[in-house]
Amino acid sequence: MGGATTLNTSIVRAMNGKTVQITSTDAEGRMVMADAITYAIQKLQATKIIAVATLTGAMIKGLGKYVTGAMATSDELFNRFYQATHQAHETFWRMPVTSENYQAMSNTQYADLVNHSYDKYNPTGNSMAFLDNFTEGLPFLHIDIAGTAYIDDRGKGTMVKSIIEYCLLEGQYYEK
Repeated sequence: MGGATTLNTSIVRAMNGKTVQITSTDAEGRMVMADAITYAIQKLQATKIIAVATLTGAMIKGLGKYVTGAMATSDELFNRFYQATHQAHETFWRMPVTSENYQAMSNTQYADLVNHSYDKYNPTGNSMAFLDNFTEGLPFLHIDIAGTAYIDDRGKGTMVKSIIEYCLLEGQYYEK
């Protein structure tokens, strides 16, 4: 999306060609993730997308600091990863994403999408809906570790064990 400074009301073109109206310069992480998703699909031929990030502070209010939140476009992908979290003994909960979330992220007359919606209802779903606009219809699981990444300002490696378990379940691991 370029290396220039953005301002509220800037419009940028994402790697996949969609235009995004910047409505919050604080939502820069999802802009980077959008291009990373496109890169994974176009350049690395990804067949599913699993993203782990501190996407929204709203996840902290929703689930606190002991339960990691997730949103998915595929029940199958979510269920397989959920199975992995049980094997890894990590706590995981699915949050909803609705058609209203997609509508909130396309509520602009100037671009294809906005990068942030000031709709106060389900902001985590809005963020997921934004990112799903870059998945080209592939199964997508976003794991939001905003509340669970740290204890006393120290990183915990949240979901690392679950990712390893998921890869083992799926037979997608590398041997040396």
